[in-house]
Amino acid sequence: MDRVDEDPAKTMTINTILLTGANGDISTAIGRALGEGLPGVRLVGCDTEGEWPGLGIFEEMFVVPHADDTAYMDALRTISSNANIDLIIPCTEPEIKRLTNEDCSGLRLLINDTKIVHCCLDKLETARWLEGLGLPVPATQTLATATDNDLPVMVKPRTGSGSRDLEVVVTPERLAVVRAERSDSAIAQQLLDPHEGEFTCPIFKACGEVRTLIMRRWLSGGLTGRVIVEDIPAINDVLQTVASALPDIAAINVQLRLVDGVPMVFEINPRLSSTVMMRHLVGFSDALWWVGALAGEAPPKFSPPLGTKVFRTYGELKVTT
Repeated sequence: MDRVDEDPAKTMTINTILLTGANGDISTAIGRALGEGLPGVRLVGCDTEGEWPGLGIFEEMFVVPHADDTAYMDALRTISSNANIDLIIPCTEPEIKRLTNEDCSGLRLLINDTKIVHCCLDKLETARWLEGLGLPVPATQTLATATDNDLPVMVKPRTGSGSRDLEVVVTPERLAVVRAERSDSAIAQQLLDPHEGEFTCPIFKACGEVRTLIMRRWLSGGLTGRVIVEDIPAINDVLQTVASALPDIAAINVQLRLVDGVPMVFEINPRLSSTVMMRHLVGFSDALWWVGALAGEAPPKFSPPLGTKVFRTYGELKVTT
């Protein structure tokens, strides 16, 4: 697989970038950030759901099968060839997982190291990995092994799904029902008290440099609705520990809560997250930096603008036929 992390000194000309999941919030945020930072580069998208609203951001849209479809790889290769794609940025977890497990020779992908992807897409393995780094983590186990003594817990899919299929379980009666109802692979994770705050923290690493950002966040409809940039030494220590265990080039997003002042990481996204444009607005342009790593470019110096607030707003797109 052609990856950015194979040879950071390898240069290439980038004229056209393809973003997958191009009708979704992550892809459109990345597209907007790249559009601002790479005005001479053509941005195109692909999605399973048709052309809109992706065409509001991308110059051209292509329809592809779902990531688990046997025809997915052929469709991606056809688009890459016909549209002269120089770089593919997979934006959805199912596609990232598929592409990590496939022979992608001939496709230039902006994707994390295979081991990091496999570990961080698995929430149970993520917890074990963090424990191995000596970091405190919420007690995490398979749902099948959870007992009444573990309550309260957050039940969530072991892999993927973002903020979907989550349930707070506080009673033994409900735990028994959930165990019986959920035949999918699920985990039970210690429920963390949110009163000290929840944080979303990107880490970018390239060319021996590490950049981090601490954003206290408030959710709205399952997405980060607003953030404020902060400096919390205990969180920064955790981020630096995680960064030290990452490959030479990596872009991930750490989600955590403070519990009695102790940062407790409950998930890591092995990809650019939906807050990519929010952090781009404060100068943390990891989407651009990651593309720049193709030419061996180190990320620029970055000083977090402490106290800055960023809000996610909603808009409308009119299409005249």
